[in-house]
Amino acid sequence: MSRSDARLVEPAVAQPAPAWNIERWFNAPDDFSLDRLRGRVVALHAFQMLCPGCVAHGIPQAQRIAASFASEDVAVVGLHTVFEHHEAENVEYNIDAKRGYFLDATLQNETLVVTPGETVDLTINYRAWSREGCPACSYRIVVGFEGDYAGYAALGSGAYQETGGGSVGEAVISVTTPSTAGQHGIYAALNAGTPEEGEDLYESRFPDERRYIPLGILTVEE
Repeated sequence: MSRSDARLVEPAVAQPAPAWNIERWFNAPDDFSLDRLRGRVVALHAFQMLCPGCVAHGIPQAQRIAASFASEDVAVVGLHTVFEHHEAENVEYNIDAKRGYFLDATLQNETLVVTPGETVDLTINYRAWSREGCPACSYRIVVGFEGDYAGYAALGSGAYQETGGGSVGEAVISVTTPSTAGQHGIYAALNAGTPEEGEDLYESRFPDERRYIPLGILTVEE
């Protein structure tokens, strides 16, 4: 296109931004909305947790914006917009919003038929990481049948940051099956404390903290 063909583009007429359609807010009131931010510049960051570019570049950039301006002048809002791996990206289950621990896990055999009180091995393929990394932390995958703690697998210590791929591997956890017949959901979570803390957190927070990944179904038959 030559310079003579160039045309001035009329600026768009300023209009209020439409309301957001949000399933759930983290680190914000449940009734948080765009209307609350009228009069401020809003920096909106769309990301997904399993996106390496988001973790390595997008989120740090959003953090720099938040640190560079007063909150009453500029509001930084993150929107978790998933476009792939929807089950693994489900923040209802795999994020501890306070500490930033993440777990992506699958059970090799998602349907197990057992007898009451039987000892079985659960083989879990996992990827675990922390938003900040914690070299001194000892990470564990804790599992249970719905709200009842069943066991854990120690992953060891390390700065499991997403930029390094996290900790990836296979964990085998021996558990005792429930004493009551029927179907029981198998859930997993990531914990960075002691085994005792893992048991307490698993049972006391289930399902309120929504930190749990559904792994499969355990069927107990008499």
